[in-house]
Amino acid sequence: MIVTSCFDQVLEQAFIKADQPFDRISYIVEKDQKSIYFYQKFDHRQDGDKNTPIVIKDRRKISEIEETEQNWLEERPVILRIYGPAGVDGVDWAVTEDYFIEHLMYQISTKLPVTLWNKLSKNHLWFLGYGLSYWNLRSVLRQINSCLPQKPEKRQFTWWAIQESSTLLDKKLWVSNHVELLSGEILESLLDQQNQDNQSLLGKYIDKLQNRLYQAKTAIQ
Repeated sequence: MIVTSCFDQVLEQAFIKADQPFDRISYIVEKDQKSIYFYQKFDHRQDGDKNTPIVIKDRRKISEIEETEQNWLEERPVILRIYGPAGVDGVDWAVTEDYFIEHLMYQISTKLPVTLWNKLSKNHLWFLGYGLSYWNLRSVLRQINSCLPQKPEKRQFTWWAIQESSTLLDKKLWVSNHVELLSGEILESLLDQQNQDNQSLLGKYIDKLQNRLYQAKTAIQ
């Protein structure tokens, strides 16, 4: 799951360009002034045909998804827009400043669907591309933090942050929120190691298949 506070469509465009189906959850305010989380499913236009373009296949309130589908959060990547996207499907879903402040200060942990909140609070997290000098981001992080043990040794999950050109203030803010600040070079090193491990596992799997094929041929002879 990718959580973003941006209003642009860069993430969606990247998934569509990669031909990767995904779900999007957005915080919106309806005409009756009620705020909700809204679900959209992006998938191939023709079911089962990966050569057709990625389009919106389903639109519902997130509460309806949770009532009818149990493992929807594990089926494909999920983009969670905690501020709501702007200009999607001809509708401006970006919330007003008042709703924005109310949402940040009080409602993320209470209004976010349980499945999404559990995903955030009960997993390892990466914070990429921003610092905590922005108060709105500190507010989001603080709400997640408030539901976890305050002693690091009692935490089951690790949080990391990648922030280029971080200041002394940034470093202190990350540390105070139990987040380990890493450099971009370390992340690249970790990804390279992961790719090597995956290639090694693939090689071992191919060797096993070849051995089984050889044994099968020997048994036939």
